[in-house]
Amino acid sequence: MKIMSYNIFLGGLANSPGRLDFIEAEVEDRTELILEAVAKECPDFLAIQEANYFERNSLGRLHEFRDRLGYSGGLIGLGSTSYDGTAHHVASFTGEQIVGSDVVPMKHNAALVTLIESQWGQIALCNCHLSPRSEEERVSEVQRIISDLSGYEHAIFMGDLNSLSAHNEYDMSVFNEKQARKFTDARGVRTQVADYIEGSGFVDVGRDMGMAGSMTVPTEMCVDLSHGSPLRLDYMFATPDIGAHVKDYAVIKNDLTNQASDHYPIVMELI
Repeated sequence: MKIMSYNIFLGGLANSPGRLDFIEAEVEDRTELILEAVAKECPDFLAIQEANYFERNSLGRLHEFRDRLGYSGGLIGLGSTSYDGTAHHVASFTGEQIVGSDVVPMKHNAALVTLIESQWGQIALCNCHLSPRSEEERVSEVQRIISDLSGYEHAIFMGDLNSLSAHNEYDMSVFNEKQARKFTDARGVRTQVADYIEGSGFVDVGRDMGMAGSMTVPTEMCVDLSHGSPLRLDYMFATPDIGAHVKDYAVIKNDLTNQASDHYPIVMELI
């Protein structure tokens, strides 16, 4: 089973002018690039963050991605905070049998748990996009998610955590002002989110596969000042029983993914 997590930046559509946290730049509609990048990897489960506008026109964009990528199931978790008239939703797609789903209430964005049947039994796959505001808010959100996942024997926790890991070494002197506010305090780099997830019994798949040093932002098209220097913001965590079945893990960096979004997609394969 191949699983992909991908923050597609503002729904894959053109950027909104005047956002104070973005460099002044024109961003084009990237729908075709995103669909091609996903299709090349052909994941059995796809978790998209910043699925902005996917809810409009009776879930028209959600259904477009589902149908064009050949999935039988597509679900959306609605974000709660409006950005330029839209919200940062999450969307999950799969061809596997879906036996249940649950949206975890979040402060700003969204988290969606999808329960599927697999060769290992039922797996709960959480697609999340944590708060961009503060580490305290992110910790509060991740505590709710872990509580929701605690009832499942097999679980995978993935997405854009907007937070850093103690398994990466960062030179704080190269952080711009926005990065310093978002990711550090007087004691240094803040890693409480990843620490809490691992402390709850989940394994950091990227680290276990020797890929913790492969950063997930910025791409060549990135215009977000909080991604001004290389960071690992996108993660996959798994319960140890699922982690034992990981065959491969990669951050997909190529010409397509350099132009499709400001994040690179991450992919995990289970056997």
